[in-house]
Amino acid sequence: MRGDSGLIPKTENPMIEFRWLAPVPVSGIAAGLILSIFLAAPSLDAEKKPKALTPAEIFKRAAPAVVAIDCLDGKNAKISTASGFFISDNGKIVTNFHVIKSCQNLLVRLTNGDVYDSTWVIAVDTRRDMAIIRIKAASLPALPLAESNNLEVGQTVYSVGNAKGLQNTLQQGLVSALREVNGSRLVQVSASINPGNSGGPILDDQGRVIAIASAYIKDAENLGFAIPIDYLKGYMDSKTESAFTVFAAAMNPVSLGFEQFYKCPNTQALDDVLDLGDTLTPSACLSACKKQNTVAGCWWLDGSGGAPRDCRVCKTLAPVKMSYQNDWAIPFGTKSKGVAPDHFLPDASAKIRWIAPIYGQLLSFSFPFPRGIKPDYVKVNGPSFILESVPEGETVDQWTQMITITGAKGLASNPNLSPRKFAERMADGYHSRCSSSFSSASVFDGKIGGYDGFAVVLSCGTSPLTVGKSESVLVNVIKGDSDYYTVQWAERAEVSSTPIAIDTTRWLERFKRLEPIKLCQIVPGESAPYPSCLESNA
Repeated sequence: MRGDSGLIPKTENPMIEFRWLAPVPVSGIAAGLILSIFLAAPSLDAEKKPKALTPAEIFKRAAPAVVAIDCLDGKNAKISTASGFFISDNGKIVTNFHVIKSCQNLLVRLTNGDVYDSTWVIAVDTRRDMAIIRIKAASLPALPLAESNNLEVGQTVYSVGNAKGLQNTLQQGLVSALREVNGSRLVQVSASINPGNSGGPILDDQGRVIAIASAYIKDAENLGFAIPIDYLKGYMDSKTESAFTVFAAAMNPVSLGFEQFYKCPNTQALDDVLDLGDTLTPSACLSACKKQNTVAGCWWLDGSGGAPRDCRVCKTLAPVKMSYQNDWAIPFGTKSKGVAPDHFLPDASAKIRWIAPIYGQLLSFSFPFPRGIKPDYVKVNGPSFILESVPEGETVDQWTQMITITGAKGLASNPNLSPRKFAERMADGYHSRCSSSFSSASVFDGKIGGYDGFAVVLSCGTSPLTVGKSESVLVNVIKGDSDYYTVQWAERAEVSSTPIAIDTTRWLERFKRLEPIKLCQIVPGESAPYPSCLESNA
């Protein structure tokens, strides 16, 4: 979903459609442990209630602190506009996660006319659709925050935002209801939340932020929904940050590099190379293509959309910078195995290469699901990064396999920590969740891509977090130059009340399918597909 437009996911009530990016939960046990080990949630003292302000006074105080956020594509063209607001005088801005998720870059426009085209990501929470970004500026107006745990239905509220692109629009309403949707509390307000309002503040009658505008019901009047501001407070003291381009590279498949996948800039009909006669079928296409030593690969066009059925020949290859979901691609070095788009038949040895900058280095490994995989959950909170991906057709709620990438910033400087001890911490967390059905086994201890590494399999036969299923995960821990990283491959299977016997040979084979796992230096100015890392032998 881009900005404030896109799909309208269903809620549990079939009569209501929310216009927003539905939050997704952390569904893997191991991923959740990264947060539980390294994150803490500081609390803020409640403020005393000052005298109520008039709508004019509220707008006068709030408007300078509300910003417009333009979502840009890879060519810096504007996709959409949403809202945000300052929570500190040094440039921290609160907005929605769905506002920034699909952007390649951001443009932040202030009320005074100042424009900033460089932004940094401090924290994101996809479950509750929140993000904190920052521009580098000082002496900025910031909005005070209220407590949202004592809101009352019927109290007066105000929204300030860029409704339908109209910057700094003030709207007044009431708290209509306090609801729970998908495991999170929401504030229902009668103050209109329109496209462009997302990420803006919902204010009480004292001009303090009580919630973050997030969603509205399609084709309904004065039915808006906002995220209680108390959810944000655990992230406000985060000190570390990542350049937005780094965040975008990890979030958007268009920015990921693929080592063994290339596209064909020019194709020609196979009939021009070899006469297929009346045998124009997919198998005939591939069979004939295999005999052509002068071509790099073939595509079979199935005739969908009114196009003719055809067998297309590719003679030369060019690196793919877009996801295979968006561009036809064939696996390099596996001639004649690729057909597109719906009949993609990769060679069994073909691998999709994932490369993205996380904190101080590029992390690279091979995706084991060449048929399709999608990032479904990301959480960045200061020194902790988590990205979860599942095969096409599955979700973070219902999955059979999951690939999780994590980063822990600055931990490599801890002399008392090693990859083995890092894995032991995760094992302790697993054990605490399923002590009666827990099992584990190490599968590798040595160098991973030239760096100290350790691989272990952790398993829960049953757990409160995986009702009706068992969960086992291969955790690869790598100690980088300054940060720790994990690449995890989890699977869910039939529930077991007793510890699951771990087949180390099978899991070692999975370890090999993720190879090469490596860390590379970030080259200033280099973009996807990061050729310096693709070409390195480290």
